[in-house]
Amino acid sequence: MSDKDNYTGRPVAERVHAFFTRYPDLSGFTIPTGFAIMPAKKDLLDYKKTQEINDAGITDMRELLGSINTDKSKVSLLTYYHVQSLDEMLFLEFVEMLKQGIQVKRCGLCGRYFVLIDKRKREYCDREYEGGKTCQEIGPLLRYEQSLESDEYLRKFETEYNKIYSRFYRADGKTDAEFSGKEMTRDEFRAWSKVASKAKADYQRKLITGDELMWIVKTS
Repeated sequence: MSDKDNYTGRPVAERVHAFFTRYPDLSGFTIPTGFAIMPAKKDLLDYKKTQEINDAGITDMRELLGSINTDKSKVSLLTYYHVQSLDEMLFLEFVEMLKQGIQVKRCGLCGRYFVLIDKRKREYCDREYEGGKTCQEIGPLLRYEQSLESDEYLRKFETEYNKIYSRFYRADGKTDAEFSGKEMTRDEFRAWSKVASKAKADYQRKLITGDELMWIVKTS
């Protein structure tokens, strides 16, 4: 299954329908369920009352209902599943992920699947890849290096950026009297970097041409 199979631009109901249309055998998969009486408090399981019932060893149904249904605790039904195989457990987990809208994505570096735990756009997982670093740490750098190899203007931008940074690096910490005129102050570098970074982003979004990118970088 690829990332395109997630249909991220569609509502959850449509994605579920698309999944079971593609894998019809799973549409008939069932897990035996049951119901149990439980004490509830503010719509949650009343752990204290449950412990009291267990300690008292109450087995009679009327006595059990009477002990639960008080002013401070109410009777509720708890649904539970008779999971008897690994397949059933995985299917149950899958269904719960669907209900909660949790998405799964394929890592752009190691190729393994990972769960998106928030709404941030992620391309890489947090598994260790090599040298103690994760895919999330290494992936963006490798992608950038690959883009440099295939794009002439990004290579030129990188060369120009390193030249300007060297001017700032040589000057950092120098007094005004020590400046040679070729160096760049920290404030000057920050101002230039802000303009250059925006121009680079505009180029990558195809809002400006490569020649316009380099003109901005060299004249700012």
